[in-house]
Amino acid sequence: MRQRNATTTVWTFAATDTTEPLSVAPGEVTDHPVLLDGWTLVDEPDAPPGNAAGNTEPKSRAKKSTAGADDSKGGEPQ
Repeated sequence: MRQRNATTTVWTFAATDTTEPLSVAPGEVTDHPVLLDGWTLVDEPDAPPGNAAGNTEPKSRAKKSTAGADDSKGGEPQ
């Protein structure tokens, strides 16, 4: 099951005969057969950490302010 390390420490899993040891830092996601203490279940594969906290809306981008900008094209300033 996919889960995110919600703890404050790096978890390291022992190597098996087919894999090398795996370290999972806080906030990273990995597959593990059992939900671990302090970890949270991840519904979407490769979901960014911001979505785990319920932040599903993308941040809006602010428009550039033209106030005080140099008007080099001539004409009246707006």
